[in-house]
Amino acid sequence: QPAGVKAKYSDFEDVHESITRAKSLGMQVMLDLHFSDFWADPGRQVVPAAWRDIAYNLSVLKDSVYNYVAKVLYELHRHDLMPEFISIGNETNSGFLLHESMDVNFDPVGTISSDWNRHAQLYNSAIRAVRDFSDTTLIKPRITLHFAGLSGASWWYKNIINRGVTDFD
Repeated sequence: QPAGVKAKYSDFEDVHESITRAKSLGMQVMLDLHFSDFWADPGRQVVPAAWRDIAYNLSVLKDSVYNYVAKVLYELHRHDLMPEFISIGNETNSGFLLHESMDVNFDPVGTISSDWNRHAQLYNSAIRAVRDFSDTTLIKPRITLHFAGLSGASWWYKNIINRGVTDFD
């Protein structure tokens, strides 16, 4: 993280604290899963360091995405903190889990794949994890996909839907 930012911002501890506070005030919650160790935005979708060795193995990466989502939901549910909405990715305009790492300026380095069929499989793996887990819970989170901005949004949603990502709200 840059100087002045705590080492693990928006980690599970932060998420637990924020959702607890919101729920205690009677609010509904949307959890945005960034799938990165750093901010995920339209130009920066860096694979978590723990997944770097599997970033090019789509089968294993999809399994890791599924298990990560299921684990997060299990931990939240265990504490009665199930969110009402879950965003699969953040500002995924150019794709999902795209870059290998970052340079010293926090800019992305190395594109893993720009293939939208790959991205669709990763989205569907995360979505399936939410649906499978919520089959056992009272709260059934609505699923969102986050495109940043308006310009290009119509193309983006048509593109992802045409590749089989349709189970979102």
